Amino acid sequence: MDKKLNLIVVAFSSLIATASFAATPCKSYVRLDLGYGISGGATAYGNQIDNNSVRSTSFSPHMDERGMIGDIALGYGFSDTMRGEISFDFKPKMKMKYHYFAVENEEYGGSAKVFYDFNNNTSITPFVFGGLGALSIKPKISPYINLDNSYLGTAYLAQINSSGEFIVDGNNNIITYSSLTMPSQTVMTYQAGFGLAFKTTEDISLDLTYGLGGKTNYKFLNNIAGIAAMGEPPLTEDGIEGSEKLLQMKLKNQLDQSFNLGVRFTM
Repeated sequence: MDKKLNLIVVAFSSLIATASFAATPCKSYVRLDLGYGISGGATAYGNQIDNNSVRSTSFSPHMDERGMIGDIALGYGFSDTMRGEISFDFKPKMKMKYHYFAVENEEYGGSAKVFYDFNNNTSITPFVFGGLGALSIKPKISPYINLDNSYLGTAYLAQINSSGEFIVDGNNNIITYSSLTMPSQTVMTYQAGFGLAFKTTEDISLDLTYGLGGKTNYKFLNNIAGIAAMGEPPLTEDGIEGSEKLLQMKLKNQLDQSFNLGVRFTM
């Protein structure tokens, strides 16, 4: 159900973006958009270490990724119905929750889109669109406590090596963190959508869009062998309870939907 909803949203956003330019063919334009994005349907896959043995694991989200989004685009209308644009896309704080971990992504990238405007000689023009792009994602990981794992108490993060052993300091105390930021990684994106353009003056239109798309798989545990959420320190290698050791977690099959309101200025 979430996947279908995401697809519908992306399609709607794309449609709206196309309509906004329909009333002013063969002109260049600048478009500024702000909106809200929801990415659902993804499953986190990876490996979990229990008693020094590694097994495959997967988690469904406690909360789908969501947050404010926006883009700045330059476009050109090639005819009364066809136009294209390139955009800078930003999603500064996309938040989601998986198992013991809360993830906050910084996402910045660009895309190219093609629009088809259904010109009808009125001030309201529907449109559809489709596009491809690339996105840089930098995940920030924090411990997440819910009713299912409240026994952890105050949770902290700790790095583990490829053998599942905690990284410790010179006194054999586990090094803990309140959060850890992974390095950026680049994914490919795709989107389709629809929308409505409302012409307010000869050179200004308001665009209402809905978009549905997705991105290629990416790791939110990337630069380290693994990560563990655990209880109140001080913690040592011996007798640790309530810890969870995960290796190289990857998100797959994530579908993105967006609801945007924008302003287009023709030149």
